[in-house]
Amino acid sequence: MRPDYSDEFEAFSEALALEWYLHRSGQKSRLELEPVYGRYADLFRHEEIAALRSEAETAYLERDRKGCRYLAAAAVEHHVASLARPLTEAIEGHDAQATVVSGGASVPMRAVPVLLANEPRADVRNDLASRAERLVAETNDLRAERLERAASAATELGASSWGALRAELDGVDGERLAAAASGLLVMTERRYTDALADAMTAQ
Repeated sequence: MRPDYSDEFEAFSEALALEWYLHRSGQKSRLELEPVYGRYADLFRHEEIAALRSEAETAYLERDRKGCRYLAAAAVEHHVASLARPLTEAIEGHDAQATVVSGGASVPMRAVPVLLANEPRADVRNDLASRAERLVAETNDLRAERLERAASAATELGASSWGALRAELDGVDGERLAAAASGLLVMTERRYTDALADAMTAQ
């Protein structure tokens, strides 16, 4: 595994984490991903991703193969994120400005999870959650377009779909996992519904 790529990817990860932290903590009003992705664009070129995927199969040591699989998955993820950067910035900009009314006061949408966790009244929680969901829905078109870009990127990288590409990179068979989860749900559904009914009766 190439130490130079690993070092550069680590520097990118630090810069990206800092940008997100500054924005989400309120120290920056706007999320600006372009400077970060622009500075490290070479990390996510198709040629780099192909080289990492190849090395993940051919490296002599399992440690190196595992490291390359991790880097390849991360490189693909950030390749897609770079393509969707304007959409992500727009979604974040919307969410940073969005507010909901709670207790007669206007509060940031991002404070809703804390309010929900501390609100004992079910009707108030439901109303607050519904208000927040409507705000999220305002950017659903942007989120849908972001998923479409991920699908297009997967095709460009030679995969049949985004899910298939992630399954290859993550080493997880999504269909097999879904089948196992469905079996678990079938086996536990009766116990769950019985326990839920008992809990509702106790209230």
